[in-house]
Amino acid sequence: AVRAIEPLEAFGWTRGRLYFSDRPLGDVVAELRRYHRGWIIVANRDAAAVRVSGGLSLEDPDAAMAELARLSGMRMTRVAGRLLILR
Repeated sequence: AVRAIEPLEAFGWTRGRLYFSDRPLGDVVAELRRYHRGWIIVANRDAAAVRVSGGLSLEDPDAAMAELARLSGMRMTRVAGRLLILR
């Protein structure tokens, strides 16, 4: 099926950014996992279902996750520099 796309959301990565509009937090985190060298975990289903909109720089995935936590009202915990947990 053919559907319209939002160019910034589809191609923002070519400019080092991730854009999203009214997407579940779990989906956005799945995209960010591709740029993070460790593990990223969303602690529960309720948190993963929270809908978020915004744009994040992909240059520093840890900072992007901290901003995503702020946008979604979640808390981020960093463990040993490689594990990020959102809850």
